[in-house]
Amino acid sequence: MLRSAVQSICSRAGWKEPKADGDGVYSFDLEGGPSFSLSSPDGERLLARSTLLAPEAGQEIAGETLATIMRIIGARFAKLKAVTALNPETGELEIYAFTGLRDGDAGTRETFMEDFLNEVSFWKAQPALNSPLAFTARG
Repeated sequence: MLRSAVQSICSRAGWKEPKADGDGVYSFDLEGGPSFSLSSPDGERLLARSTLLAPEAGQEIAGETLATIMRIIGARFAKLKAVTALNPETGELEIYAFTGLRDGDAGTRETFMEDFLNEVSFWKAQPALNSPLAFTARG
C-alpha cells in the first residue's frame, strides 16, 4: 500500500519516484524545496516527516528559539495540519503529519501532501529558525 501511495503522489506531483531504503522509507529532496520522507510505520497510515532544524555536533537548539516556536504553535494551533516536535534522540526539530493509507484516495493524498509541504515551507521561512542564534553550545 505504501508503494502505491508513493507512486500516486509522485505521479500527480510530477516527481521522480525514489527507492525505499532498508526500513521502507522513501526520501525526497525537492529542488528548491524541502527535504522530507514518507513511510508507513504500521501499514495503516502514511507518515510524512521533515527536519526543520538540525543542530551540529556539540550544539542544541537555543531555549529562546524553542520558546518562539512554542508561541507560533500556540498562535496557529487551530490551523495546524502537522505536529512539530523535538526529537529527544537527535535534538532535531521535526515536523510530522499522518493520513490513512487505506481510506485515502489519490485526491486526499494530494491534499495531504500539499498541506504538509505548506506547513514545512511556513516553518522554514520563520526568522527564528534561520537565525544564527537558533543554536547554542550544549552545556
